[in-house]
Amino acid sequence: MSCSAEEYKELVRRQQPEYVIVGNDAYPTNAMGIAFCKESWKELKHQNESGYHLLNALGIDIAKAEIKFPNSASDFFRLMLKNGLIFWNASEIKTLISLGLPSRSIKSIICGPKAEKCFRNPNFLELCNTFPFYIPRHPCPQGTNSIWEKFWGNKGGLIDQLALIYKNADDLANVIEEINRDLD
Repeated sequence: MSCSAEEYKELVRRQQPEYVIVGNDAYPTNAMGIAFCKESWKELKHQNESGYHLLNALGIDIAKAEIKFPNSASDFFRLMLKNGLIFWNASEIKTLISLGLPSRSIKSIICGPKAEKCFRNPNFLELCNTFPFYIPRHPCPQGTNSIWEKFWGNKGGLIDQLALIYKNADDLANVIEEINRDLD
């Protein structure tokens, strides 16, 4: 049974996540309401899908995730939520704010120029316990360059880059380790 967008939002409200990764907006095709997620693993693992590159850059063991949740990638996104990591579309930031999460409760990573509008929303900034970390390139592989390669081109690359410049990167690395342990 897959996790619907509405169920995901309700889970976010109840779970009170520690991290949010904000993407540009929903996929132009087959969007399902959870940022960077596709319903099927076949779609998600396609080399042109930003969700694939994001999970890889976080250091997620995608093969194990598919084995543990063979019916739906969204079920894996639910597991990540339970471990404190959510994925959100920039166009839905007002919805995230409306869920009633406590002030200063989340750390955020903003991916790409379209998601940058979150910086202009004082209510979103109020949710963040640190200033959002901004990555100027979205994980979409079209038009890759050296910035894309640093953050999205290698397994664990995002964590490595964050560790160089973001003092709370160890917290996120611990969340990812816990997610990967849950896949065993």
